[in-house]
Amino acid sequence: LYAAATTQALETGYTGLWVSVDMSWAKPGVAEPEDLTAFEAESFPLFRARTLTAICHYDTRVFPADVARVACSAHPASLRAAVMRSRWS
Repeated sequence: LYAAATTQALETGYTGLWVSVDMSWAKPGVAEPEDLTAFEAESFPLFRARTLTAICHYDTRVFPADVARVACSAHPASLRAAVMRSRWS
């Protein structure tokens, strides 16, 4: 889905695609923590061309903080000097 949307954006003249994802679709009871980590790790190749940027939002009222931390650590959270910061409550 993201690869196709990125291709469409590039074909229509945009330099890339930015998406914001509410990760509540993978909440505990719907998805297992290891499935969530696999999703995060397997999605990393989509970002290599630097034409897709995604910010995944993990609400710690939905996800235990340790599950969100493990999922977020499944791929790099920084690119060059840009740093992603998280606030854990």
